[in-house]
Amino acid sequence: MILHLINNLNTGGAEKLMATLLPELKSMGENPVVVCLNNHHDETIYQKLKEAAIPVYALKIIGSIYDFRLILAWVDL
Repeated sequence: MILHLINNLNTGGAEKLMATLLPELKSMGENPVVVCLNNHHDETIYQKLKEAAIPVYALKIIGSIYDFRLILAWVDL
């Protein structure tokens, strides 16, 4: 399994790259999984991943993966 963590699936460069790359990885025998911090998504990107049978999970967390305080809250130091 290859886990891809992203803030959301709104239209952007990283999201478009995932929608292109992950179906290719799946066709090569890999098992990509997408985890979004929140449930915001562009329907086109989301649908492309679902059509390729790539699981997409939303954690419904308010925040960003770039917020250091949020990351510290996840990690038990």
